[in-house]
Amino acid sequence: MWLQFALVGYAILAAVAVLDKFLISKRRVTPALFTWFSTFPVLLVLVLVPFGVRFPAALGEGLAAAISALAFTFALWTMYRGYQESEVSHAGPLVGASVAVFAVWFGRLFLGEELSTWQYWAVALLVAGSLLIASERSRRHNGWHRGMLWIILAGALYATSHVASRYLYGAIGFYSGFVWSRGIMGLFGVLLLFHPAVRAEIRGWFSRPAASRAGRQSQPGHLALMIVNQSLGVGAVILLQYAISLGSVGLVGALSGVREALLIILVAVISRFRPTLFREQYARGELRQEVLAVALIAAGIIMLVR
Repeated sequence: MWLQFALVGYAILAAVAVLDKFLISKRRVTPALFTWFSTFPVLLVLVLVPFGVRFPAALGEGLAAAISALAFTFALWTMYRGYQESEVSHAGPLVGASVAVFAVWFGRLFLGEELSTWQYWAVALLVAGSLLIASERSRRHNGWHRGMLWIILAGALYATSHVASRYLYGAIGFYSGFVWSRGIMGLFGVLLLFHPAVRAEIRGWFSRPAASRAGRQSQPGHLALMIVNQSLGVGAVILLQYAISLGSVGLVGALSGVREALLIILVAVISRFRPTLFREQYARGELRQEVLAVALIAAGIIMLVR
């Protein structure tokens, strides 16, 4: 059952990743502002506290909720920093590969999760497929660059959040664990308001007309697009966190390759048919490389399904 939830969640995240890059690459929002938009609204989940939510009974449970929330918040910020400096079809797969490696490592180290030999081979194929398309060759970069360091850090932070969440779900259940970890993340969004630069960006966002925020390619519904994008992201996170509560945090993290494979397809289709909205540059032979990567990811998924 965990596998189905993970696959659907990553499919949604593929679409979210494309919209993330679209919003940021047009300089409509900054990583700090985007992180605030991604965390502050989640505060609403705390309204569920009176409805059957268990309070953490031990210090470790409360600490796990705080670590999960804080790591996820900083993962968002570092990922968006990496997206600013990279092509999304390369940065996205590197996020997936990093999450997979760190999730398997941290899951074994902190949760005692053990995978079978077959599962380790499946993870290796998923990671290999993601890494195959992570090295960027474009007009901006040739090979590895600084933006990829932000992406790797984001992967480590996401994995940390997943492992802390898995511990919390085992201690107080998925429903209560999710409310506390996401609610605390919303509180961190509130804390961002205490940073003068973030407050200035938020004031500037809401005080300027849409045209000046988005430039010549502005759309009146841009704010609505961002809200829809964040709503999709929240839905995907719920599905993935539920999959983590049911299965192995390492395997769920490794399955992020599904998002990368779909991301390749989405980016290629949009670049081909709607280049004015979103376009990636492909070097010679790069498409063949990405096709091979998708094949490796598909093989890894098939091994996990068997």
